[in-house]
Amino acid sequence: MIVSDDNRKLLFQWMHDRINIPWSEDLRIIGLQNKDLSITGAVAYTDWLEDSVFMHVCVDETAGVRSLLREAFMYPFVTCGKKRVYGMTPITAERALAVSKKLGFEEVTRTPDFVLQMMTREGCRWINDTVRADGT
Repeated sequence: MIVSDDNRKLLFQWMHDRINIPWSEDLRIIGLQNKDLSITGAVAYTDWLEDSVFMHVCVDETAGVRSLLREAFMYPFVTCGKKRVYGMTPITAERALAVSKKLGFEEVTRTPDFVLQMMTREGCRWINDTVRADGT
C-alpha cells in the first residue's frame, strides 16, 4: 500500500533513522507499507525548483518496491510537471550508487564526498509510456 504526504512526519522519521535525511519545510514524501502498517520504503522530495527537485530514496524490503518506484517517478514528472530529478549520494555508498544507476540516473558530477545524479523526464522508464511530455 502506498501512503502519501499525510503521514509525512512518521515517514520522515523512518527515513531519517536510516539515511539521516534532514527535515525540510518543503518536504513531500510517499511511502510503502505492509498490511501490518510497517513501513518498508519511502521516497522524499526536497529543494523544489521551477523545473527540478531532489529525490531521496530508502527501501528496507524489495516486496512491492516496483509500485513505489513507479509512483516515485510519476509524482515529480507527471503530477508536478518537473523536467529533472536529482539525487545526491555519498561517494562511499557503493550499493546505493549502483542502484541509482540501475534505476536510470546518470552521473552529473563527482566530488570527494558525493555523486550528483540526474534523471530527465524523457529518460525515465518508470513512468507510463502512454504519458506524453505535456503530461496528457
